[in-house]
Amino acid sequence: MAAKDFFEVRSEWILNNSKSWFKLNPVYLHVKENWRKVVDQKKTYIVTNKNYNSVITLLKHHNLNINKKNIYSKEKLKSKLLMLRLLAQKANIKPKQIIFVDDSSYYVSKMLSFGFESYLAKWGYEKNMIDNSLIPDQNILNNFGEIIELLRNHEK
Repeated sequence: MAAKDFFEVRSEWILNNSKSWFKLNPVYLHVKENWRKVVDQKKTYIVTNKNYNSVITLLKHHNLNINKKNIYSKEKLKSKLLMLRLLAQKANIKPKQIIFVDDSSYYVSKMLSFGFESYLAKWGYEKNMIDNSLIPDQNILNNFGEIIELLRNHEK
């Protein structure tokens, strides 16, 4: 019998015990009150290594709406970098015109090096382990609400 992959196990967990899975995937501070402001103000995409079903399940559970066509999950992407480049190309914009927010220092530093306006979500996965040698302080967001200010400044 073949071993189950991570995504199969997660799907079964969501199906069989969603309450415990949601506890491990809470909505972060300031997300609910600012989500619509972000999604309504700018063309917004989710580019993630999570599988599509998990993303949809979390969004639905937390009452966060986004156009499903704007979700690029692990099934659709080879890499976050390639997806961001494709989105920039489709919109006929430069990488510096895209605001990229992620909870991984690795991805944020990589996107910064390729010219994307990139920020580390301090509230996410690495909240207590941020490597400031990779990410300058001005590229660290303390809470989701700071994205609103970023968008205002980005337009200037």
